[in-house]
Amino acid sequence: MSKKVLLYGSDLDFMKFIKSVLSQDYMTITQKTICCKPSNNSQLQIKTGNFDYIVICEPKRNENNKIKDTLMRCGIPEACIIQPYALSWKERFFDSTYEDLLSLDTPIDGLIVGPSHSQWGILPEMLDKRFFKLSLGGCDLFTAHLWLTKLIENKKKLIQKLKYLIIDMPYYIFNWSILDTTHFYYRIGYFNTINLDDYCTDQQRKNYLRGYDIMKKMFLDKYKQGFVDLHTTETHLGDITASWVWNQLNESVISQNTTYYAQAIKKILEVNPNIKICNVIIPCEKTFIKHNKNAINIAKDKFSEILSAHTAHPNIDTLDLFNYSNYMQTNHFLDYLHLNYNGAKRFTRYLNKKLKLMFY
Repeated sequence: MSKKVLLYGSDLDFMKFIKSVLSQDYMTITQKTICCKPSNNSQLQIKTGNFDYIVICEPKRNENNKIKDTLMRCGIPEACIIQPYALSWKERFFDSTYEDLLSLDTPIDGLIVGPSHSQWGILPEMLDKRFFKLSLGGCDLFTAHLWLTKLIENKKKLIQKLKYLIIDMPYYIFNWSILDTTHFYYRIGYFNTINLDDYCTDQQRKNYLRGYDIMKKMFLDKYKQGFVDLHTTETHLGDITASWVWNQLNESVISQNTTYYAQAIKKILEVNPNIKICNVIIPCEKTFIKHNKNAINIAKDKFSEILSAHTAHPNIDTLDLFNYSNYMQTNHFLDYLHLNYNGAKRFTRYLNKKLKLMFY
């Protein structure tokens, strides 16, 4: 029997989109549009017995959360409320490049692992060796550690044949945790092949997992995965002030990430003692660097302290190319932290020269 779904929200375009990607196993019983936030159940005029789920049709996360809070105050059980705002995101939601790598049937020389800096800033096709880019926005050391561990378990021969591993390491990487931010909900698909129950111990993350599992049943068969346009040459700089992750150090997160990094390196070297590992720091836009000098130095000092204690191995090198921004223009950047396609071409050519001197 089909599950009954009530579409509820103020964004008619998003509501139409949600209806179009809803699985045939779910039936839209009604649509309710709102022009203001209701304050009580009488204004909602919703009877909980008439539906299995309410799907909030609001693509903006903050507004979506406000509507959810209102629905719960009006007596709607949280287990009935679905928040599909992440479907409006441009990135993949139900899978990741990890699945692409597992299905890869062509030989490669190396892997690139890391967050959005390498996702945007390194172009594997411009490197002299054959690299697969296992980089996605928000990929922290926890994610990288899990992916590499799973690869060793499921694709051990691939790891054993690798010659190179490039790890995208922004200065703040040890202070960044996907599990401690709202980014986690957007990126649960990164962990499709991994049981997260042991890591998602607080109630909020349990709710994310529950909602995500329901959304896969609701939308997976019709929803087309989104992809950012990595070939864009546009520049939209945004806010120049560095976020908290640069200078508000969380020693607990730093300790955990240091362990994840050390364990990942140890496991890789045990399986492939000859692999060459390179930590790469990708540049940010130079006016951002100048404006946030103190915050960046705080992140850099902690980063350098940790790396110096965990890279004393002949197979591990670090390429700190952060200041290569001095040779780049603002129009080489998508925003203050990420290169656009023109910037990525320029940077990758330079990176390739440095890698040739180090490894090739």
